[in-house]
Amino acid sequence: ELDLNDLSLAFYKNLTKLEPFGEGNPQPIFATFRVKIIECKNVGKDNKHLKLRLGSDDSRLTFEAIGFGLGDLSKKISVGQKIDIAYQLSVDSWNGYEKLQLKLKDFKEDGERV
Repeated sequence: ELDLNDLSLAFYKNLTKLEPFGEGNPQPIFATFRVKIIECKNVGKDNKHLKLRLGSDDSRLTFEAIGFGLGDLSKKISVGQKIDIAYQLSVDSWNGYEKLQLKLKDFKEDGERV
């Protein structure tokens, strides 16, 4: 279990020291509870994927999250709602700029545990 305040590029780079991930050494899956949905939209061909911007009440930090194949779940959530998430960490690189991204594995409405 991690708090959004614990997430950073430095944390991710330390995590990559555990690579290579694969059979016998799976990539860690983290959980964070009561994250607030700031933005929500479907992306990709046929809107199959879910893209969120997530934050918390006690921080100004926000993170992009992508849920590949989770586009149908956008009907269950809305901006302002709090959810519990299960995710892996990745880095989104573009034009020489790196930012931490959460790869959603699953989520539940607040109150139900991931």
